[in-house]
Amino acid sequence: MKIRDIVTKPSQAIHAMCSGLERQSQREDFIVDMYTFGYSDKDFCYGCAATCAVQEIAGKNLLPSDFSIGNDLAPWALTSRVLNLELQEVAEFEKAIDEARCGNLTWLFHFFGIKEYQDESIFEHEWLEGVARAMSTDNWRDLIPAYREIAKKLASEGY
Repeated sequence: MKIRDIVTKPSQAIHAMCSGLERQSQREDFIVDMYTFGYSDKDFCYGCAATCAVQEIAGKNLLPSDFSIGNDLAPWALTSRVLNLELQEVAEFEKAIDEARCGNLTWLFHFFGIKEYQDESIFEHEWLEGVARAMSTDNWRDLIPAYREIAKKLASEGY
């Protein structure tokens, strides 16, 4: 399965990130931790915005037991295997989402093959300046509404 077959635009990826964070944070066996691309101890999975977005897109949760099949794998390799997604695409997407949660949308645009922007100043709009702070483990809930607004604005611009 390909991520780009499920989400085709940066706005959709940002919505998946927000929905994934909200959904995964409701699980009893998952803890949002922006400082990891995913790991597990025996009882909990830990993952960042990118891990949450990928789970949302795949429609499947990583479970603590999944990590026993490949503790020697890079987190995106394990995610790729468990969620049945292409390895290189997962690595690229997780990097793009990690940058997006920090307010840098350039990697996300490049992930979707958007190299020519209709409006080069799209990254300088004042609606983006409100999210200058990066989503962290402590503040991501507070920033979800701002990121949803960014996604709406991007969608209105065709992105």
